[in-house]
Amino acid sequence: MFIIFLVEIINSDSPVVTVWSHSVTKEVLKWLMFSSKFTTTTVLYGVIKKAADCFSQRKIDTLLAKKKDLMKKFRDMLGDNGVFLFPTFINSAHYHYQIHYKFLNYGYVGLFNLLEMPVTNVTVGLGSNKLPVGFQVATSPGQDRLSMAIAKELESAFGGWVPPSNVL
Repeated sequence: MFIIFLVEIINSDSPVVTVWSHSVTKEVLKWLMFSSKFTTTTVLYGVIKKAADCFSQRKIDTLLAKKKDLMKKFRDMLGDNGVFLFPTFINSAHYHYQIHYKFLNYGYVGLFNLLEMPVTNVTVGLGSNKLPVGFQVATSPGQDRLSMAIAKELESAFGGWVPPSNVL
């Protein structure tokens, strides 16, 4: 899935992506010396993107066809009134900046972006570490109202958002 996402980035004409991909080696060296102005996630993304630039057009076309097929399967499965429940992440919420070290777990939140599906996140309580835990309610494109309605009901059933700690 991450590779298909990269293929979409490769096919974009963004000048930022083009400039960034030409300076990856320089930026990695700066990052290794703690002098990069970019986050770890951004630098690693640049490395992965640079590697993905080596894909042949045939491989890109194959991956985009797989994406289109997966989109159709999800839309056929859900129809106009189906929902798909999926974890928000592999664990509870992160402390500040921890996500930078877990960016390869992007699949949980990136899946539905890739498939161009509406999603509403539902907080269902706190995990054992007292941080929020939740899941996603995904629906077919154009069914955002259904995603939000189901999320509202689930939030009511599970108690909804709870502050992770007492704040003075």
